[in-house]
Amino acid sequence: MDSDRLNRWLTLGANVGVLIGLALLVVEIRQGNQLALAQIEQTRSDSLLSWRREWVTNDEIVEMVAARRAILPMSEFQPMSVAEKQAATEAFLKELDPELRVRWTFLLQTTFWDFENVHAQYQRGLISEEYWNDRIVDAILQDAPGWKATNGGEMIMGRREFVDEVERLLQMYPSGRRQ
Repeated sequence: MDSDRLNRWLTLGANVGVLIGLALLVVEIRQGNQLALAQIEQTRSDSLLSWRREWVTNDEIVEMVAARRAILPMSEFQPMSVAEKQAATEAFLKELDPELRVRWTFLLQTTFWDFENVHAQYQRGLISEEYWNDRIVDAILQDAPGWKATNGGEMIMGRREFVDEVERLLQMYPSGRRQ
C-alpha cells in the first residue's frame, strides 16, 4: 500500500512538473515571438533610415527627386485622389528624358516589391497590426498610383494576395487618404 501511495504522489508530482514545464515553454515561445516581431520592425526601420540616407548622399537620386519636384511638386501631388495621382505620375514620366524615365520606373516598381515583402511578413504575423495600419497602409496608398502608372494603368505583377490587398485599399480609399 505504501508503495502504491508513493507511486501516486510521484506520478502526481511528475505530472505537475510537466504542466509547469509546458507553461514555462509557452511563456518562452511568446517572448521569443515578441522579440522576433521587435527585431523585424527594427530591421524595417533601419532599412528605411538607410534608404533615406541614400536619398541624401546619392547624386543620381537627388537629381531624380529634383526633376520630380520641378515637374510635380509634392504640395500639388499629396492632396490628389488615387486616380489623379496615377494620371499625374503618368504625365510626369512622359516629360522625363528616357534615362530618367527608366530610373523612375525602376524606383517605383522597386517600392512595389518592397511592400509586397512587407505584406507577406504581415500575413505571417511577423509585422504587427499596428505597424501595418499606421505606417504601411498610408505608404501603399501613396505609392500604388505610381505602380499603376509604370504599368499601363494596371497593377504590377506580384503575389495575388498583395495585389488584391492593394486593389482593396485603393477602392476603400479613392481619395488616397484614410482620413
